[in-house]
Amino acid sequence: MERAKQTTDDSSSGKIFGNYTRNLYSVFKKYDNNDRIQSSNLRKAFIDLDLYPSHSQIQEMVHCAVEYGSPCDADHVTFGEFSVLVDELQHYYEIGASPALPKSVIKNKSAGFVARRTRKESLANFQVFLGGSCGCSQQPSRWRSETAIPFLKKENITFYNPQVNTWRPELVELEDRAKNLAALQFFMIDNNTRSVVAVCEIAYLVGCGRQIIVVFSNFNSEVEEVAMEKTSEREREDIMRARNVLMDIIERNGIPVFQDLESALHCAAIHLKQGVKVQDLTVDQGALPVKHGHVLVGEALL
Repeated sequence: MERAKQTTDDSSSGKIFGNYTRNLYSVFKKYDNNDRIQSSNLRKAFIDLDLYPSHSQIQEMVHCAVEYGSPCDADHVTFGEFSVLVDELQHYYEIGASPALPKSVIKNKSAGFVARRTRKESLANFQVFLGGSCGCSQQPSRWRSETAIPFLKKENITFYNPQVNTWRPELVELEDRAKNLAALQFFMIDNNTRSVVAVCEIAYLVGCGRQIIVVFSNFNSEVEEVAMEKTSEREREDIMRARNVLMDIIERNGIPVFQDLESALHCAAIHLKQGVKVQDLTVDQGALPVKHGHVLVGEALL
């Protein structure tokens, strides 16, 4: 790896050799904290270099740095480690590493099926299905009514809201039809999401190749109540584990994960009005893109 060799420098004496290394060092210093980058800033540094690793890949990079004996704290990397990781990612980008096909693959739909679905979609009166967190009866989620729905109305985007005051059995079929016909699935996973049903549903939709936007709010594992119900430490760990697995599934498919509802809604409007695939949304548009989220990273350090 020619670029990796170029990273040899004498930064302690202020000498940097080569334009490539100098560029890496300038990005490193932008996020530098006592000659190291904290893991929370590592992804930003990669983005500055037009590299887009996933959340899981960042964690794996830091883990590999610790395994090989990094002099840093457990959640930091040095300039040398950063340079090796950049070179590793750039190598994967250059060879265009493609994910291996799973043993069970969803078959492509026939042309007749696609035509029938297109006709049905043209008759549908909505573009977005608002799925995910509904909260509980004592404390229903307000992200739809207070933020999402006003925004969609302002943008003249039609939607289906499955959150109702009085639930009836016949709504099951109506909701299922709405979900199947909507051009975009929009899901919120917040601190009121206790069940893993929504997590499994999102994973299924991603596997089906649907266009989907998922917003994760930060889950505080120290909070003992979720949706106004007491939870055990084991359950909170399970919730956190399920979220991390789902995030990995989403990003492995090149789909950005959102942490800000407003940014996610803005990107939804771009997708629907400009025809930009969710996977192709950019940083400037408010997304956090992922490229080659399926590849193993960090092994170059070992």
